[in-house]
Amino acid sequence: YEALNHVTFPLQVLSKSCKIIPVMLMGKFLQGKTYQLVEYVEAVMITFGVFLFTMTEKGGSGKGADESSYVGIILLGMYLTCDSFTSQWQDKGYKAHKVT
Repeated sequence: YEALNHVTFPLQVLSKSCKIIPVMLMGKFLQGKTYQLVEYVEAVMITFGVFLFTMTEKGGSGKGADESSYVGIILLGMYLTCDSFTSQWQDKGYKAHKVT
């Protein structure tokens, strides 16, 4: 949660929308999942749309950070990586132990 002090609120919210790419990558590397081309295209389009929206954001007068810092962006990236790893690792464990 430390990242929340270093990035703007819109970036916090929108970064969760980009979670699909790390989840797909972790699924591919940890479980050997394959995705159809259309799924990759959809993930890139969603992320690109979020990126455009984030880059055009205007500063507001909220209580959070006025600007996003590199530290905050790195912390958000680490959070997304760990979060996507956790979900894929749990899925792998459930399948290995036949948990439904």
